Amino acid sequence: MPDRLTEDYCYKCGGCTSICPVSGSGFKPHKFIAEVALGIGSGAEVWRCLTCRECMEVCPQGVNIPEVVRSERVNDLAVPVAHKGIFQSL
Repeated sequence: MPDRLTEDYCYKCGGCTSICPVSGSGFKPHKFIAEVALGIGSGAEVWRCLTCRECMEVCPQGVNIPEVVRSERVNDLAVPVAHKGIFQSL
């Protein structure tokens, strides 16, 4: 199954959240995808994702969550201080 860039394919099974290494810190991939699909925006949560792709390995719908995260980061103007130095060095 090809990677799906659209969050519309997610049916909120929670498999991605169960395997996510940062779900304990508050980032819930399936909830993040639902917020993006509704146009709510994710705020600081988008910066918690490691984009490790573990979620894609278990997603039965093939939703490319890391790519959705990257797209949301591009649109986020509130880059956390910890990330600003990284971006400035690129």
